Amino acid sequence: DDSDLRVALWQQKPPPRSSDPGIDWALKALDEAAAAAQDQGARLLILPELFLGGYRALSEAGEACGLREGSPSIDRVASIARAHHLAIVLGFFERSANGQLYNSALAVDEDGRLAALYRKTHLFGSAEKAAFSPGERLGPIFRLVGGVRCALLICYDIEFPEAVRSLALAGASLIITPTANFEPYSFVNQSIVRVRAFESHVSLVYANWAGHTSEDGVRFNGQSVVASPQGELLLSLGESEEGLFFASLPPSCLAGAGAALEGHDDFYLRDRRPALYDQAAVRAAAPHKFEARRPRPLSTVKCIHGCCDDGQHGADAGEMLAYGRLWALHQLAPFADSGLRLAGVLGAAGPVDARPLCSLDWAVRLPLSLLLLVRPSASALLAAHVSNLLLWAVWMPMAWDHMCWAALLEASLVVCATASGAANLPQYGRRLSGATALRYCSTVLRAQHAVLYVVAAFWKLTTSFLDHRTSCATVLFAELATVLPDAALESLLPPGGPAAELLLRAAPALTVALELAIGPLLVLSPRAGVVAGLLFHTCINLLPLNYAAGFSLMCVARYGLFLPATPDALAEASAAGPAAAYAAVAAVAAAACAQLHGGIDSHFVGCGLLAALCLRAMALPAPLAEVCARGGRVALAVGLATLATLSWGIGGPVLGLQQMSGLTMYANLKHWGGSNHLLLPTNLLAETDWLPEAASRAKLPLLSALLAIFGRAQGQVVRVDATNSSVLRELSPADSTPLLPAHAVALMRASGASGRYYGQYCARMFVGRDNDMPSSGTIGNAVAGAGPKSAGVEEGKELPGKELPYALTAYELRRLLAAARAHGEPFTLTFTPSLPTAGSPADWRDFVGDSASLVEDPSAGRAECTIAGADCASHKAAAVIALMSAAPPRWLSKVLMAYPVPLLPPSEADPGTEVHCSA
Repeated sequence: DDSDLRVALWQQKPPPRSSDPGIDWALKALDEAAAAAQDQGARLLILPELFLGGYRALSEAGEACGLREGSPSIDRVASIARAHHLAIVLGFFERSANGQLYNSALAVDEDGRLAALYRKTHLFGSAEKAAFSPGERLGPIFRLVGGVRCALLICYDIEFPEAVRSLALAGASLIITPTANFEPYSFVNQSIVRVRAFESHVSLVYANWAGHTSEDGVRFNGQSVVASPQGELLLSLGESEEGLFFASLPPSCLAGAGAALEGHDDFYLRDRRPALYDQAAVRAAAPHKFEARRPRPLSTVKCIHGCCDDGQHGADAGEMLAYGRLWALHQLAPFADSGLRLAGVLGAAGPVDARPLCSLDWAVRLPLSLLLLVRPSASALLAAHVSNLLLWAVWMPMAWDHMCWAALLEASLVVCATASGAANLPQYGRRLSGATALRYCSTVLRAQHAVLYVVAAFWKLTTSFLDHRTSCATVLFAELATVLPDAALESLLPPGGPAAELLLRAAPALTVALELAIGPLLVLSPRAGVVAGLLFHTCINLLPLNYAAGFSLMCVARYGLFLPATPDALAEASAAGPAAAYAAVAAVAAAACAQLHGGIDSHFVGCGLLAALCLRAMALPAPLAEVCARGGRVALAVGLATLATLSWGIGGPVLGLQQMSGLTMYANLKHWGGSNHLLLPTNLLAETDWLPEAASRAKLPLLSALLAIFGRAQGQVVRVDATNSSVLRELSPADSTPLLPAHAVALMRASGASGRYYGQYCARMFVGRDNDMPSSGTIGNAVAGAGPKSAGVEEGKELPGKELPYALTAYELRRLLAAARAHGEPFTLTFTPSLPTAGSPADWRDFVGDSASLVEDPSAGRAECTIAGADCASHKAAAVIALMSAAPPRWLSKVLMAYPVPLLPPSEADPGTEVHCSA
């Protein structure tokens, strides 16, 4: 807007308390002032501090009419602004949802929408400090008439240069300050306001009550002023003047500090040397027992909320400690499910991917999670994260993919918090405080969480996932459709109907598009990213069989990092009204869980509660992003964390170091035997000839060592033709198709898809966890529980497909044989050891070669291997067969479980060129 901004200042005496009609008087005065301001062409009306409620004795503040957003009086302010098409800024008594009283100011735009809410951060004198709670954040920066970038301060706040400078550098060009200044502080009105405007190159509006002496003997001093960035007074009122007064601010007065920096017309901003200010804090000797605080570096820019390290905000109000509470809720879910199981109300098994528990979890993780929930602190958060990482390492490789995702985030927090503290030791003579270091790390976690979503979607760019006949997306969409009532399902999505055909053929592309969008949206438009994420995880939680609420709860618990108002939403949750609302949400979620999954589990209910909290945080006014030192260290930390994420999430499958427990879940990825990914190879360590030569020439000892451990023999593809081993039969091929809802299977097969689904990862994850296994079975396990609408088999019978041949790497067969031997039972195994290393499932299925027969009885010490009627040692495949006699290295078994590939008979839906869905 190139026109002047005409503002109106209201300066009058309040009515005496003895005859104070309260808010009715204020609203009537506001309406009259707004009408007069509109008549005079003003676009912005500004009124004094505590205008709504009257500047009464602070001893009465606790009995004052504390207002809040949505109250009738605030709604009346909005309607006045809307009626006169005039933006309004005024002060008021605010009572928050948790009952605290604040000295606040609000801004309403000309359409009656709340543009900003600010709570006074610097309280003056013992009376104010006794009456009000201090605000914890500056800002926000918001736009009013014509897009002017505005910010609010209140009275005493403006006497702190840091407050004005921070807002200016964060982008404000007009700082509006309702005040109730009094004698003997007229020099603030007369001098300090002009100086603040000049030194930070912003326009300042300072609106005061007219001069009079209150019943308490306080003499308000009027003298409202409007100052330009050059320190000129565009309006200066006398002490006793009353009425409505006007000033015009030309566009040059609203350009802000950024324009000053670009135009070099403000030497204060141009010539700052913030490094000297930091050094001054080191050189200065603290004159008292309290540790001298390091001044905020003045070389500052607006940054993503939470990255800063100034220690100015209380630990309890910090977003990282709000994150800690949400993290603790996530950790407590499997413990709560254990209680629900004992009570007999747990759903089928809870989520299929609930984190397993051992005695160490109960002894260490549970107390630390409870401590963090009840009394959050930086030390408790770090201790809980360290213990979680150690217990994750104990559980490996029996760890769900989302546990590894979470472990990467937790490791980054521990490293980042430790490093950010240590890095400040030589520069500042002390470490950063724990809470400060954690706030510094929040940007890292946000970036990393977003990148992990992108990597998970990236791995779904495979020919098998994008082919609806074999895609996991087809399985999941067909399963999701069965959530509809039977009548609606039959009428809307009958098998073979055009709607079902379109839905299932589009399922792979829709899945990739949604999951791929979440990460970038979380960074570029966090609210949109959170909404997209909640939609994605809600769909997951509705699935009857692939109900992976462990993954959903882990991800949603981190969304608070992307919503600056999360600490406020958590703070108000303990008040009676919000607590009742959240209880209602929990009740609805529990009822939905019981309907969908046959019982109640805390993961489903937890996701519902956290989704409600996220939506509330989005509805609350967003605080100003904190101001921090120019982002050299932050950018470096984000870069290193992103590199670590990509190295693990992409480098692991490419090298062949990661399969199950990776970011390739539900991706139909060929981890070995030649990649089916559109862009990247897989399993390079075991399947390339050029890599060993390159490692040797480049003298890379670590890579050479990995190649020696894997070798071509470890990557050799073998085919299991038959076995009577209960261990091997339990773990592969783990056909879970009969557990899918019958209508889902019918939908898939009518659309030309195979309708086959395998649960080999899930089968491995329940080894040794009989107490966690539902009586009806779960994905990948041998007993089918014909639940509601299940394709099912007879209760207690094995699923079909136990004799189905499957291909796998020599390494994985070696690992499975070690497990079978540890089980102690005799077994026989027939396998073909020399399949083509690079090939399709059809190539491996149809390959004709010598089959080896392995007969073992551990109790009798018997182990025989024959092939083509002779001892295996004399066969050309002896090197591969010899590997089967011993377990793989323990460290490798801790990190790598490989996916077998079921080999189905040829059919129109399965020509054998793609791998089927396996999870």
